[in-house]
Amino acid sequence: WRRVWKSREYVIVGGSSMAGGSGGGAEMIQISLLLIELGVDLRDWAKVHDTIARIEHTSLGTSSSSNNPDNASDSLYRSKLRAAQALTQLSSRNYLEAAKLFASTSIDLTNQFSNVISAEDIATYGALLGLATFHRKQLHEYILDGNFKARLELVPTLRTALMHYSRAEDGPC
Repeated sequence: WRRVWKSREYVIVGGSSMAGGSGGGAEMIQISLLLIELGVDLRDWAKVHDTIARIEHTSLGTSSSSNNPDNASDSLYRSKLRAAQALTQLSSRNYLEAAKLFASTSIDLTNQFSNVISAEDIATYGALLGLATFHRKQLHEYILDGNFKARLELVPTLRTALMHYSRAEDGPC
């Protein structure tokens, strides 16, 4: 695969196996992730959003775990989509939805998507957006007590600050 840049537009030029129809699922996943990566590189959030919307309306976005023998890859792929979707929500200033999406991104997504977002950035954005948009009860539910808790281990100072805030432990002024 190679990327072709034309001013603000981009195109993915693929190999001959796509024309033959062999291995379409895996190749389509790779293409969709490349399109997302390029959209993020260009800061073209509309393209990223459109790519994710197209994926969600195809068998790639709606396949169930029973149809996919590689459940770990499917989960990782969905986590990558969720992280990219969180970035589009953040760019649209939809902070509550971005916080929920970052918080629901699987802990299994570490550095496999680092060209788009790092694991530490997911932890930081999710925690800060959660702090800014959630009530204390929601902060516990989504960030401090949920699956996201393990992700906060990547940013220990932020984890400590969130715990103090959630307990209303303000230091002396």
